[in-house]
Amino acid sequence: MTPLEHQLALSNDPAEKAQICLEAVRKDGWILHDVPAEFKTPEICFEAVKQNGWALRAVPAEFKTAELCLEAVKDYGETFYCVPEKFKTAELCFEAVERYGVNLEYVPKKFKTAKLCNIAIKQDGCVLEFVPEKFKTAKLCFEAVKQNGLALLYVPKKFKTAKMYLEAVKSYAEALKYVPKKFKTAELYLEAVKSYGEVLQYVPENLKTAQLCLEAVKSGWEALEFVPEAMKTAKLCLKAVKQSGYVLQFVPEKFKTPELCLEAVKQCGSALAFVPEKLKTAEVCFEAVKQRGSALLHVPKALKIAELCLKAITEKDDTWVVNAIPKAIKTAEFYLKAIKINGFVIGDMPKKLITAQLCLEAIKHVYTERHDEYCVFKFIPLKFRTKEIYLEAIKQNILVLKHNTKFIPKEFFQCFKDINFCIEAVKRNKNAFDYVPRAMQKEVRKALKQGGEK
Repeated sequence: MTPLEHQLALSNDPAEKAQICLEAVRKDGWILHDVPAEFKTPEICFEAVKQNGWALRAVPAEFKTAELCLEAVKDYGETFYCVPEKFKTAELCFEAVERYGVNLEYVPKKFKTAKLCNIAIKQDGCVLEFVPEKFKTAKLCFEAVKQNGLALLYVPKKFKTAKMYLEAVKSYAEALKYVPKKFKTAELYLEAVKSYGEVLQYVPENLKTAQLCLEAVKSGWEALEFVPEAMKTAKLCLKAVKQSGYVLQFVPEKFKTPELCLEAVKQCGSALAFVPEKLKTAEVCFEAVKQRGSALLHVPKALKIAELCLKAITEKDDTWVVNAIPKAIKTAEFYLKAIKINGFVIGDMPKKLITAQLCLEAIKHVYTERHDEYCVFKFIPLKFRTKEIYLEAIKQNILVLKHNTKFIPKEFFQCFKDINFCIEAVKRNKNAFDYVPRAMQKEVRKALKQGGEK
């Protein structure tokens, strides 16, 4: 249930419901998607689009007007594809393409001019696909390829030259796949790998030189996978590892030294999976886990101590790494420390160890920039879902994030029947006001004002 659905459910007056919808879209036009069809009026749709152009997607066809569409496109160019053909004027098309070049695809042929196509190409060369043939000049095609090498796909054969192919791979290395064999020179391959090292995989073996491979690896560590074994040196491998330790998987065993492996896991903890067992020391494992908690999966059992396991749990990552922690370490004390790092650890706890205090700590330590922070409630037993828990969740900005509201536990809404809860909730987080019943809003505002709250 969203805040809008909650407010609508509390009213039986159609006029009041319409006003609720109007006030909601004035705050956030995107909410128009949640407005019931019977309350979508021209006025509400216009207010929504004025607040957020993207709301045009939720406007019924019968309420779309030329004025409304122009308002939407000016605010958010990408909405142009939602504009009905009958409202597409030269002015609107120019506005749309100027704001978002890809819109050229949706411009009627009669409004496509050389000037408009040029504006679009400067933003994204690949819109050359939607440029009428009569406007495709050698100059325009070259500009398109320069902006995006993949535009090569839409260039007429008569304009394709060695210079254009070279420009294409400079702009987008993978355009190399569309270059005819006779134009694939050593110079072209060099430019391609300088742009994107991984295209080394498309270079014929007989043209792979030490210099070419070095340039490829300098451009991107992934290129090491495609370097011939005979050309891999300790120096080249180190250069790749310094970019990303994960490349350790492509380093020959003879070059995996203690120093190189330590460098690798410092860059990427997951690289521990490619470290020879004999080189997995306490220091290497600690550095790996510090960089990436999931590296614990590749730590030898003998080195899994409580301190290291706790280090594996991080604020932002998922908590499945808890499964890699030995049972002997997972005590009530360990879980408390872990939950204070990441509240989602409560989901991996045996139910018999869960207490009211642990639930409160879990709510306090949930990373609220996750898209699914509301899900922590599925791990909290119903008997511990108290008003105190909900107030803490509100304070932490959990449950009051608009895009997550449909996942909110039903009993949460019942709390807002209590005026004192409403006041305290809004004190802790102003966004909670969206859940306060309209009949109580005046009283809540008054109480907050008396308490010095704005």
